[in-house]
Amino acid sequence: MRWRGATLLLTCCAFVLGLLGFLFAWKSDSPPRTEFRRSLSAPRNPGDGLPPKTSDSQLDVIQADDIYSPPSSNVEEVLVDASSIDLERDVMPIFESNCFECHSGESQEGELDIIGILAETPWVRNREQWVKISQYLALGAMPPQDYAQPTPEERATVVAWIDRMLETFDYETVRSPGFEEAHRLSHHEYDATVRDLLAVDLNLVEKFPDENSGTSGFDNSANTLFLQPLLLERYFAAAEELLDAATRGTPPASPVLARMMSQLSDVGGSSESEKVGAVFQDFMLRAYRHPPTEEQVQRIADYYMQQRESGVSTSKSLQAALSLVLVAPEFLLRVETPATETEYHISEWDLASRLSYFLWASMPDEQLFSLAKEGRLSQPAVLASEVDRMLEDPRSDTLGTTFAAQWLGFQHLGSRVRLDPTDNPWCTETLMQAMRDESASFFNSLVRENEPLERLIDADYTFLNEELAKHYRIRFVHGEEIRRVQLKDDKRGGIFGQGSLLAVTSFPDRTSPVVRGKWILATVLGTPPPPPPPNAGQLDENEEGDEERQILSLREKLAIHRSQAECSICHDQIDPLGLSLEHYDNFGRRRRSTESGSIDSTGQLPNGTKFADLPGLRRVIVEQRMDDLARQITLKMLSYALGRQIEYYDEASLQEILHQFEQDDYRLRSLIHAIVKSYPFQYKRLGASLALPLLEVMDAEAGQGPSKPTPRLAFIYFPNGVADGVWEPEQVGPAGELLKLNRWMSPLEAFRDDIVIPRNMWTPLGNGHGAGTATWLTGHGFDERRIDVGGPSVDQIAAREIGRDTPLPSLELSLQGMGSYAKDLPRNNISWTDASTPCAREVEPRRVFDRVTGRTGGTLANRSVLDLVLEDARSLQNRVSTADRRKVGEYLESIRGLERRLDFAEAQTTRVDREQLLTDSLLRPKAGIPSEHKEYVRLMMDMIVLAFWSDATRVCTFMLDHGQTNRYFNFLNGVQGTWHALSHYKDISGRSDDDDGKISWESEASKEEMFNEVVKWHHEQVAYLLGRLKQVNDGSGSLLDHSMLLYGSSLSNGYYHDPKNIPIVLAGRGGRAITSGRVLQQSELTSMSRLYLSMLQGLGITIDRFAETDHPLEHLEA
Repeated sequence: MRWRGATLLLTCCAFVLGLLGFLFAWKSDSPPRTEFRRSLSAPRNPGDGLPPKTSDSQLDVIQADDIYSPPSSNVEEVLVDASSIDLERDVMPIFESNCFECHSGESQEGELDIIGILAETPWVRNREQWVKISQYLALGAMPPQDYAQPTPEERATVVAWIDRMLETFDYETVRSPGFEEAHRLSHHEYDATVRDLLAVDLNLVEKFPDENSGTSGFDNSANTLFLQPLLLERYFAAAEELLDAATRGTPPASPVLARMMSQLSDVGGSSESEKVGAVFQDFMLRAYRHPPTEEQVQRIADYYMQQRESGVSTSKSLQAALSLVLVAPEFLLRVETPATETEYHISEWDLASRLSYFLWASMPDEQLFSLAKEGRLSQPAVLASEVDRMLEDPRSDTLGTTFAAQWLGFQHLGSRVRLDPTDNPWCTETLMQAMRDESASFFNSLVRENEPLERLIDADYTFLNEELAKHYRIRFVHGEEIRRVQLKDDKRGGIFGQGSLLAVTSFPDRTSPVVRGKWILATVLGTPPPPPPPNAGQLDENEEGDEERQILSLREKLAIHRSQAECSICHDQIDPLGLSLEHYDNFGRRRRSTESGSIDSTGQLPNGTKFADLPGLRRVIVEQRMDDLARQITLKMLSYALGRQIEYYDEASLQEILHQFEQDDYRLRSLIHAIVKSYPFQYKRLGASLALPLLEVMDAEAGQGPSKPTPRLAFIYFPNGVADGVWEPEQVGPAGELLKLNRWMSPLEAFRDDIVIPRNMWTPLGNGHGAGTATWLTGHGFDERRIDVGGPSVDQIAAREIGRDTPLPSLELSLQGMGSYAKDLPRNNISWTDASTPCAREVEPRRVFDRVTGRTGGTLANRSVLDLVLEDARSLQNRVSTADRRKVGEYLESIRGLERRLDFAEAQTTRVDREQLLTDSLLRPKAGIPSEHKEYVRLMMDMIVLAFWSDATRVCTFMLDHGQTNRYFNFLNGVQGTWHALSHYKDISGRSDDDDGKISWESEASKEEMFNEVVKWHHEQVAYLLGRLKQVNDGSGSLLDHSMLLYGSSLSNGYYHDPKNIPIVLAGRGGRAITSGRVLQQSELTSMSRLYLSMLQGLGITIDRFAETDHPLEHLEA
């Protein structure tokens, strides 16, 4: 049980750190004093950077600054002189005797390495961690209570040193505009850009690979907008479809192309190439968002003339030429003009582009282009006038539909959050759209009318149509159009009364004061509560035979829950906020009672403030929390405008924006103007020189395949771990021979001689649903702020060697995700080309088939087009900054991949005509996702077999779901609940955050049985794949004989989220690299990196180190 104790300690540590960050975010402080007197039972938030509170307003008797004070501790108040404290003399001895054992070097409990952050200068670089350490010590929670404790004076010394270090630091010395690589158009931006460029609206992005939210919480974060080969293939196909639609008809559907065709209609021979170039130049300027070079224009004009001279019509020639523009790197990437200075003001053209993608999520219009050309856009008066003009334009509605929707979360209504229309016929698609439109239109109205920020909370109007008004029981609203409606009472106005937000903060069948309270704190105010501690009690539900418990109201149950010391700290803050909204059901309808009786929406905050219902909640936020709300919306909007996460070096700029915002009574247009005028918006920093990924492969000639069978490599991932004992064989021989599998693993019994079960393996650096999934194949830890998994995944290292001669170096597959984290980046990616770039995944069987068989990219992806765009990209590579070359490198690599695909498609056509093996797999699947889950899984597995057999690729990863899936397996007899909920089999209430709110279980044993059935079902599907691979002859053996297939999870016990002794099976023999039919028991916990290193070496790859190890796993080959 030692490993569980360590896991519990780690979880406790993470909880307390999160708890303290939550508690102290409510405090505001005066400047530092030489005499540092501090009560350790009421620590503050050092260096929080907020402007001083200026309001003296209060509710009842308690000052706003006192709201949500932290719990008391047994640590006495002490007096220390902060100015006399020395790090080496006074602080380091305390760290050494109390902290380094658990928080340094390889021991980094709670992902905290004090030695590591001391080594990074300036220390404010790790400001958030220093704040947590200060708070952790101040509360008396560090070290844990079962360790020797520092004296109160020692605690005060460290806390005072940290506080003073953070508070006295001059953030101007680290101010930087930041630097990001070229910004690939997000799917939403691509859709809007082609619509404005061509005046054709086809919404083709639905056919693109799923896009994950970035580190900033928005889908426009540059560091997660990757340009993978799969996406480039979709761009080629989309360009063909767009231009076909735009040139169709007489006149053409696109007025832009109609005008170009008219200009080109009287062009004669090649002598008029200059005239042709002039026609294309304007289009290219608009598409690239800056003037194209003469060389670029000439290249397009020459290609058009070649088409015309070969007898192609004007329309088709124009379509062919413009296809080059729509797949060019300068269209797909927002590449900014480089400069020689370290930090420099961006160009007029780049300012126009930044401005338009901030306010419109689309390309600049003619007026912005004209001002940029004249060099006047950056003039303050002109820029301010343009911001106001753009905010009056309907295109600025994107601030509501993208920024506000992603910040507040109402974009999830109808996707992650919806009701079964069979049981709730009133819950129509049009109602959910109206609810989203209400919230988006409301936010856009606040911006357009320059309302003060408090109107976000207490407005006396909203936006309704007839269907939504009836849903709210508001009369005299008619028609389908959403329009502004003045409210006659105070029970609906502001975001807290909007159905979309009330729905996304509820369970499907009931409301949750806890979820709503957390949302207010975390999302609206930016002061998130931590997850519950591991020893926190559950919120008790009614139990049969317990009459006293059955008559308790939700309020009474919450009160009992808060009476537990470990729960009261958070719930004293959360519950009053959430309970004030109990008069609104799970879809925002006003109600007077629930099944348990009448509703009591009164609440009292820890500072004594009493309030009730929505009007009282609004009063609390407006009178006591406007500074927090202002900082939160500023952080979010600045992050959205820059397309990146806000960092420590932005603090000085952030304070300037906040000051301007406050000076104008927090009016929303003032915030937007301040952001546009800000240093990080108008400046850019040159990045360090970057090595381009795999560029040596791009220009290499594709070699011939090896004459002998080449090993294939596959990784099959499943989430949520297993229950204890489920992965243990029933009988093992004295030398580790597999004699019999247990009943849960019985589907793999037929392949007992083809598998190895390594035991006592673990991932020492990455664990949990998010980090554990993202780093399952990298062997490193996960830095979520920077999207950093430490290095490339093992499959991609293999692909660079054994995949260099195949049309697809690797193939990344996944089932379409379900649940709250279906778009979460770390939970949806196990394959990484480098530390920060995940590989795009295919989720639809037909699209996989088309890639494997060479049917992709459309007819535009021919050699002449590829040669021209490759030439354009190489030219661009010589003109961009070093920080942008990485994205151009991704583009170049993707083009080279398409060239290999053309070679393969030609050869494959001949091979398919000659061989009839796997005829069923060669049938093209139907479009879309199969409705039956078993069929879906097996179709994807058939695609793996087809890819390996055809040698389309030799490396594949397949995610059976994302790392925290909430997929239902009710199609299995006796199984109920989501997969993730079942993994928490010791919690049978059905009321935790892991559950859907509709299902509870009779006992832990019955729930565990259901969890095991889900695991067994997945074994059956893997057995299907192994059987298919074993049936296919591959020269001297079967495909299975020549493959290494690792199947497993990143979690061991799903309930404890444990990374030790994770469940894995290694199938196949990898040629002769593996001796199968065994349990490979390790005498001590052994890193998965050692197994990966052995697998790579078994593939014949020369490699001496993987991740943290240079010791391959012994005895993989007996």
